[in-house]
Formats: sequence, C-alpha cells, structure tokens
Amino acid sequence: MDYYLTNAINGIGFTLHKDACKKVLLTERRFYLGYYFGEYNAIQEAKRVTSGMVVLCSECMKKPQ
Repeated sequence: MDYYLTNAINGIGFTLHKDACKKVLLTERRFYLGYYFGEYNAIQEAKRVTSGMVVLCSECMKKPQ
C-alpha cells in the first residue's frame, strides 16, 4: 500500500496516511513516502525520514483497506 505524510494539525510533526484516506486527498501539501507491505515498515520509514514526531491518521489507520 502507498503511504503519505502531511503536516500535523498542530503544526508540529507529521501525520502518516494510507493512499485511500479522504484527509490526504483533500490536502495540497503531502509527501509520498513510498509503497510498503505493512504499516510497521511505513511507520519506521516515516520516523527515519522526518525530524519531528509522526502520528497515525485516526481515520485511515484504524481500519484495514
């Protein structure tokens, strides 16, 4: 699955989204993280490439797609 990073709502850190997330589709500023077979690998890569905190999207990360 493809994963994207957006700026967090509070302005500090980033939010990790799946490609089918409605929130990421509405956001103009998004960063394509890559294709990963599992959420764990995507989370690890997001932590590696960012300098801030990474949080999971509350809508798309709670349900399987």
